[in-house]
Parts: sequence; C-alpha cells; structure tokens
Amino acid sequence: MGFNRRELLKLGALAGGGLLLPVGLAQRTWAKDIYEGGNFPQDPIAEPIDPPPPFQVKLPIPPVLQPTRRDATTDYYTIVQQEANQQIIPGLPPTRIWGYNGIYPGPTIIAQKNRLVNVSQVNRLPDPVSTHLHGQSTLHTYDGYPVDLIQPGQSQIYKYPNLNLATTMWYHDHALHMTSTHLYRGLTGLYILRDEVEAQLPIPKTYGVDDIPLVIADRLFAPDGQLIYEVQGNQGVAGNIFLVNGAPMPRMEVGTKKYRFRVLNGSDLLAHHYRLSTGDPFIMIGTDTALMPRPQTVESFRIGAAERYEFIIDFSKYPVGTQVVLQNIWDDIGDPTPIMRFDVVRQEADTTTIPSVLRPDVQRIMEQEFIPANAVRTRKFEWGRRNGLWAINGLVWDTQRVDATPTNGDIEIWELYNKAGGWWHPIHIHLIINGFKILDRNGKPPFPYERGLKDTAFIGQNEHVRVIGRWAPYTGRFVFHCHNAYHEDHDMMSQFEVIPSRTFTPPTVPNFP
Repeated sequence: MGFNRRELLKLGALAGGGLLLPVGLAQRTWAKDIYEGGNFPQDPIAEPIDPPPPFQVKLPIPPVLQPTRRDATTDYYTIVQQEANQQIIPGLPPTRIWGYNGIYPGPTIIAQKNRLVNVSQVNRLPDPVSTHLHGQSTLHTYDGYPVDLIQPGQSQIYKYPNLNLATTMWYHDHALHMTSTHLYRGLTGLYILRDEVEAQLPIPKTYGVDDIPLVIADRLFAPDGQLIYEVQGNQGVAGNIFLVNGAPMPRMEVGTKKYRFRVLNGSDLLAHHYRLSTGDPFIMIGTDTALMPRPQTVESFRIGAAERYEFIIDFSKYPVGTQVVLQNIWDDIGDPTPIMRFDVVRQEADTTTIPSVLRPDVQRIMEQEFIPANAVRTRKFEWGRRNGLWAINGLVWDTQRVDATPTNGDIEIWELYNKAGGWWHPIHIHLIINGFKILDRNGKPPFPYERGLKDTAFIGQNEHVRVIGRWAPYTGRFVFHCHNAYHEDHDMMSQFEVIPSRTFTPPTVPNFP
C-alpha cells in the first residue's frame, strides 16, 4: 500500500516520531471532520494543496506595537481583533484571517519588568473572544478566563503587572470551546518582557535585527488560498505547510555573527522536532518563562504546541554563500521537512558573546526553592479520553467545578500522567509566577533544553512527568489544560482556585490606573 505526502503527514501526526516510539500502522487511523460552524466558511470537499516550493519569500518580522500613550507608571495599547485578507501562499489569492490589528501574527508588544501595561482589546469579529497573555502572572480578572468573553462589537481592558522575569510570552484567544479555530485563523501575537538582568547580558537583543521571533505553525490550505480546518482522528488539525511569522517556509538573510531566535510552536496539534541541516548544534538559552541558568548545547530539540524556546545560532563559522536549513524531523516516515532557510550573505562584525552563566536568580529558584523537600503536597492528574472527549482524571470541563485548591505561595508537585500510546499533550498551567521546574520525565532527568523555568510541559506518549512550582502571586480561579487547542476545546481543561494565605505576602504592585 502506498501513501502520498499528505497521508504520510497524517500518519506522522499520529505516530509521534522524533524522540518517541512510533505507533504501529494498524493503530494509525483517523477521521476527516471539516469544521462548518463558528463563522469559519470553507469548502467541505476541498482537498488541501501540497506545500509550495520552499524559500520563495523572505522572513517577515511582526511589527512592534507602539503605545497610544504613556504615563509615569503605565504603557497603554489598543488592539483591534478583526478579519482581513493576508497574502500567504505565493500565486494564490489572499487568505482570510482573523488577526490582532488585522495581521497574523499580531503586533509584538515589548514591555519592561514592573512597568504596567494596559491593553484595550476591541472585538470586531463575529464570535465572542477572550484574550489570554500566556506566561503572565496576573489577576484572575485579566487572565482571559474562558467564559470571560468580549462580545462582538465590545471591548475589554486587560491590565498586566509584568512581575515575571524577562522572557517570551504570547497573547492569544482563549474563548471556551472556540480557542482552536480562533488560533487557527490567526489570533496569535508575541509579548516580550525585558528586565535589567537581561539588559546587562552581552547576548543579541535588538528586536528584528539579531533578536528574531519565529512563530511557527502548520496549516492546511485550499486551492483558493483559504484555510482548511480538517480534524484528524479527533486529535486536531495536522497541517502540511509550515508558516513562519505567517510566511510559508521562508528564507532569512544573515551575517557572519550570532543571532538569537525566540521560537513559539503555534500549531493546533503537531509537535515539532528541530535540527539544522548542517548538523551543527543549537545553543539553548531560554525556556517558556525565563532565560536558563546556563546555556545548553543540543543537536535537536522537541517543541509542543504553546512551548517557547530561545536559542542562538552562530553563523560566524560559515563562509558567505552558505545556506542552513531549519528542519523538522518529527515525521519519522518521510524526509526532514524544511521550516525555513538561513542564507549567509555578508561578513559582519560581532560584539555579542554567550556567558557561561545567564541567570543566577533562575538557578537559585530551581536549586533552592523548587525542590521536593519544599513541596507541601503532591497532586496527580491523568490526561486521557472519556466517552469520546478529552478529559483530566476522567472529568471534562465544568465551569462550577474546582479540582485543586492550593494556598497562595505554596510550592506543590503536580504529577502529570499520559498512559496512552497514540497521542501527546502539552500541559499549560496558568498564573504561577516564574513558572515551574520539570523534576523528571519517566523517572529520568528532563532533556537539557528543558532545564529552565516553564509554563507548558510536553507529556509524550506513555509518559509520566513531575513538575514543581509556586502557586502565586494572586488568589482566585485559574485554568490548566492541554494546549493541543482542539483537545482543550473538547474538553481537556479544568481549574484550580488559589486561596488566601495567612503567611504569604504577594509582590507589591502599584495601583493600576
């Protein structure tokens, strides 16, 4: 029996190649489900096109959003969520997207630690929306709770204290049972938080010049250039065209120096596993919620939906004229898939260096605070299926139910179980300041690139992962869920409620205007 490339991609999506063992062909089944609701018009019989030739277009950089005004404590922004046409696939008509300010990805917000940010989100879409700043520790009111919706034609203010360490966050839709389709259509944007410690490091940090965002997501397109939302086996959408910052398999011109890349997996379902075509290593410097204590050198790394990593590639080793391809090797059935290409086009002086120690404060948190001896309790959560829905401990989403009640400031261990061999789950926990540390994966140390603070943990097939963190700084109800967005919508999400503490004092935040 032969398979075309599209079928191979489907099989690869369910096989879970890369670092995990593939599922046997007998288990590789899927169902085709074309989404026809939620203001998502598409041709139900359209077949997705094959990927276009790679490297036709230059890598676009999302623009930096400028504040509408500033005062002594706060930067004020306005973002309009609206439908627009965006040229994505060369030679095809523009694609209808839903975007922040009408672009995909949305504009990048660059914020400073402890300086307040006030964002007015205006909804000009036909669906209700809810905006979550993924990675930010903020009050429940501004967290983008799934049923705290902005109705069409209305707006809502989100206030961010920026208490976290310097890192790469992202803002995205979080509307209950609509997150997957809303993200798929384009409601994604980056939010970069800087602080004084990062500012003193000699690493690359000029946005769009040597500090480059990479929002990588796979999508399916119809022959008319429109998105196809085709669910595979009740898992989610496995695309066959990789977009980087909204461009299909682009190229980027670089000089002979070091570049820092901030990568987000913005896919609906697929995890990616990256390597360089030259076989040279990545120098990993950051995880979801902070720079790492020390750089880690790896030949490849896995990244699930919603995870972020920061890495440096040193192009000084290559002569001008060299082409280096970022490849995805997750699909172990076919050849490596090109994601984008770096073209070394000029000699360029380099004043940056990579220190052997990046963040001693992160090292202290990981080695002195986030240790099992400091945990006051352990909770266990199994991620699986129930009656055709995705569930946590056999339960699906219930707005009225709370499945954990940590006390503000407590350090807890959460054990995350995936006992299935045919799927995976990137698990995101809201609120917790500085994220969590992965203690172990199936009793073994986390991968080198995971040895930092995170807010999303990839739970692979038949894996048991333990994480430890501090449930702080605010009280109230917050959610945790699988970030395979289709799983989240159907219905793998629950909530915890942080209750007040008599002893823990949360960080002081200036009064919001």
